[in-house]
Amino acid sequence: MKALFVLFILLITFNLAFAQIITKEKRVEKDSTGKETPRNNMIVINPLKFFLFYNLSYFHAFDKNIGGGIGFQLPTLGGIDGFGINAEIRIYPSKKSLRGFYIAPNIS
Repeated sequence: MKALFVLFILLITFNLAFAQIITKEKRVEKDSTGKETPRNNMIVINPLKFFLFYNLSYFHAFDKNIGGGIGFQLPTLGGIDGFGINAEIRIYPSKKSLRGFYIAPNIS
């Protein structure tokens, strides 16, 4: 009886291990007329940098797999002076611009 119970639990666990849930997302905004439009702009703040720098970046989606942006940063510590500016092009292999994995050549 004990072996049958263990076999039953193993079969249920094995079956649940291969279960998958597929989630399909569609991110859109509605304008003033009620028409759905995709999101093409993104503002990024890196909270981990806030210990040393104030930072803000803006990105725009040019295509389904290409986005670009600019950003700036200022030091938060009293003894450090200066500022930083960067420009970046993001290439999204998954063709979901401004979402997921990207390759990003940049200049700063």
